[in-house]
Order: sequence, then C-alpha cells, then structure tokens
Amino acid sequence: MRISVIIPALDEEKYIERCLKSIIRQDLPRESYEIIVVDGGSRDRTREIARRYADKLLLSDKRGIGYQQNIGAEMARGDLLVFVHADTYFIKRRVLRKLLQYFEDEAVVGGAVSHKYYPEDTLGIKVFNTLDSFLASFFVYLNMPQTGGPVTVIRKDVFFDIGGFIENICEDVEIGQRLREKGRVFRDVEISAYSSSRRLEKEGILRNVVKYVLSKLALKLGKNLNIKYPQVR
Repeated sequence: MRISVIIPALDEEKYIERCLKSIIRQDLPRESYEIIVVDGGSRDRTREIARRYADKLLLSDKRGIGYQQNIGAEMARGDLLVFVHADTYFIKRRVLRKLLQYFEDEAVVGGAVSHKYYPEDTLGIKVFNTLDSFLASFFVYLNMPQTGGPVTVIRKDVFFDIGGFIENICEDVEIGQRLREKGRVFRDVEISAYSSSRRLEKEGILRNVVKYVLSKLALKLGKNLNIKYPQVR
C-alpha cells in the first residue's frame, strides 16, 4: 500500500460521489492505494454513498476537518497520506501517480496542488480563480510554495512526527509551517483539484477573502479570533 486517500465528510451527498469516482479512476493499480472516508455524523446519504467506493468508512465522534483527518491518518496503511475534501474532484487520471513522483526525492515531506472553484458561472468566481492561480504560481516562482486548499499531501511518518493537523480553521495552511521545518514542500500548479464554489457564492467572495486573511494572521500571531466558518450545503 503506497497511498492512503483520506476524505473528511459531513452531509456531502451532493458532492462526495463525484469525488470518490475521480479517485477510483486514477491510473494507478487499485491495490496500490486505499480510500478512507471519515464521517462526522452526516444526516443525509453521505455514508451510504461512501460505502460503495471507500475501503474504510470511519465514524468520528467529533466534527472538524482537522480532527477527522487525524482519525483517518491513524487508520491509514499507506506511506503517503493524501487528504482530499469531499466536495473536490480531479479531472486528470494521473494525479496520484504524479504526486508519487515528488516523493521520490527523500527531502520532500509534503505539498499541495492547485485548485479551482466550480462552477464558474459568475465573473467573480472566474476572477477569483485567475488571481488564486497567479498567486500560487508566484510563490512557487519565489521558491516559497504554499500549502492550503482542498488537497494536502504528507509523508505519513512526518505527519505523525509533527503531531498531525491542528483542530482549528486553516489547518491546511498551518501544517505547512511545521512541514517546512522537516524538509521540502511543493505545490503543483499543473494538477488542478476542482472544489465547489458554494461558500463563495453564499457568503460572498470579499467576505471569504477577509476571513481567510484574518485567519492566517491569527495563526501567525498565535491568537484565537473566533472566526466562524458555518456549514454551507
């Protein structure tokens, strides 16, 4: 077992099947990776759908992406942990294969991939995707690749060495800071993960950008600003 794909979920019946199908369509031999879904107490058909595709369906006693991902990692058999949000999917079939190639370099400890929000029905979402892609490429150009987003990849031994995810918002960004202390971090700007734009559409792009910036600032300062990210379904 080379890869464990871990998907935290909560009431994701509208999206999780597309996510799971995009993973089982990867061109790696199926026996070389496993799929673990960690459910935080869904009240819809999320678990029913997950059972059709996942190798393991775990029930979490507490909700939270960081917490649920940590539970999945504890049960993982793969040497490489690939954390994927339940509303995210891949178009290309060589994603897992390409991620493996990064870790042929023993100095690499983790990374992330580019992502886009769909559907791009509004000008705002299109502009947001364009700017986000530009910033990701810019930081890569500066040799300062950023983690964060719906797909995070980490060596399992390093993951446990640094204590896993924090149980707070921006857990995907924060873990990148600790990963850099252990080795090299990458961000692949050619692999695209597509995630639902539901939060941007419901709460507004500007409000989400402000909340994200404040959340990152709070992490840097070690403060708890009590910023809320309510469930959007």
